[in-house]
This record gives sequence, structure tokens and C-alpha cells, in this order.
Amino acid sequence: MNRNTLTGQAALNDRDRIVFLSLNGPRSGMSPIARVFSMLAGVVVFVLALFIGGALLLLALALALGLGAVLGLRAWWWRRKLGDQLAQQRPHRDDGDVVDGEFIEVRRDED
Repeated sequence: MNRNTLTGQAALNDRDRIVFLSLNGPRSGMSPIARVFSMLAGVVVFVLALFIGGALLLLALALALGLGAVLGLRAWWWRRKLGDQLAQQRPHRDDGDVVDGEFIEVRRDED
């Protein structure tokens, strides 16, 4: 008697047996201790992947923030320097202070 007859299943050929075993999970004869260790290894790999991914994300955000700060400071400095250069190019007039002014238009009749 084969094993399939004892469990009440019909005899399967090799191709059907592979599909049947893959649907029902691995029946590789792993011991329960080996399964626990492989599960623990999977958890460790998952946790390490989360930490490494988080560290890379923080690194990318820090680089973006640093680059933004450098570019912002450079733009501020450039605007300040350009403003100083424009102020030097303008003619400087020192006519004193004007507090109040008034004018009267005088017309001459040219008859």
C-alpha cells in the first residue's frame, strides 16, 4: 500500500504531486527547531531592512535639508551683494534734507 491510499487520496503522478505539495506548504521534513530558527532569521532580516531603510530615508532627508540651506544662504548672499553693487552704481546726491516744499507758478503774458 502506498501512502496516498492510506490517507484516502487517489494516486497522483509526479507533476500533480508537485502542485499538490506547493499548495499545502512545504513538506520538506524540516524539524520544528529549524522552522523556529528560520522564522527568527526572517524576523531579524525584516527588522534590519526596516532600520536600514529608515536610516537611508533620514540620510536623504538630511541631505535635502542641507542642500536647501546651502542654496538658500547662497541666494541670500547673492541678493545682498547684488544690492550693494547696485547701490554703488547709483549716483549719490547729498542735497541736504527737504522737510517741506512749496512752489508757485508764475505766468507772464506775452502780449
